[in-house]
Amino acid sequence: SPTNKMADAKTVDRAGQCYCGDVKFHVKGSVMFNAYCHCKPCTRFRGVSPVHLIGVTPPDAMTITQGEELIKIVKDPKGGKLEHAFCGNCGAAVYQGPAGAPFRAMYPPTFQIEDGASCMMPAELQATLHTNYDNRARDVQDELPKYYPGRVLVDNHGVPIPKAE
Repeated sequence: SPTNKMADAKTVDRAGQCYCGDVKFHVKGSVMFNAYCHCKPCTRFRGVSPVHLIGVTPPDAMTITQGEELIKIVKDPKGGKLEHAFCGNCGAAVYQGPAGAPFRAMYPPTFQIEDGASCMMPAELQATLHTNYDNRARDVQDELPKYYPGRVLVDNHGVPIPKAE
């Protein structure tokens, strides 16, 4: 299935941009995770749940190729480490992540994925799991694994799945 192909993808090499196109970037690095995040900071900052994120390492695997001076960074107003970077002109998200983390969390919808025939997310970029599912705004009916903090595997309704012995 398309959702399983990302598990084989160990790297990403993509160009991307903000909505207005004034900030452009290139990311080339190792994929640390590819997930739908349901945490409250992601949900509240982006105004949608879940947020699709690909963690790319090392953090400098993502370079701004145009408009670096337009990047605005918002730090967690509650004192946490999470930082969100966005275009100061159009407000579109560019990347996020905890300060000092060994990765940058990128938003795959900002990658150049259009091929003239479709705007569908390529199989190799599709999320492979849900994280922070305890904070979900609604139950999600898909076949992806869903996790609560501490890597507790749950079903679509948030009921823990017993570990096989």
